[in-house]
Amino acid sequence: MEYYIEYQYIGSRCVDDRCVGGTTITRIFFLGGPYAVVLGVLAVAVFALSVKKSIDLFVRTGLEWARLARGVDAILFWGCIAAVLGFLGQFSASYKSLMVISQAGMLSPQLIAEGIAVSLITTIFGLGILVISAIVWFALKSRLDNLTSHEKEGRTAGV
Repeated sequence: MEYYIEYQYIGSRCVDDRCVGGTTITRIFFLGGPYAVVLGVLAVAVFALSVKKSIDLFVRTGLEWARLARGVDAILFWGCIAAVLGFLGQFSASYKSLMVISQAGMLSPQLIAEGIAVSLITTIFGLGILVISAIVWFALKSRLDNLTSHEKEGRTAGV
């Protein structure tokens, strides 16, 4: 007796490893379930914050320090939230997979491995967002520290 694990989300239908509709990225994204959608929104938010703060720190001149510093730490914060949501999505998918396995009885190792692979999708997305946000945060924080040290040197030299 064969069992098929079926995943169905918007725009894509996957049975085993055969998926219909969408590109590979969208199929993987929709297999991640509702957590992947939230992670997608967080990725867009981190990207938007990163672009805004990059423009403020590298292009604009003459902004006060408080305005420059505002929002830089939010990039890292939302990256951390993405990682936590990624793990939460993995635990949720693992729980669902284990419930299906316990009801089905004997399953092939291939189906179990596919279930584990699907549960890791949100973890990979969440950690990817965290790594990117941490790199951007570090670069922006270094630039901010550099600007503030030059500003302090300019004030002490003028006294």
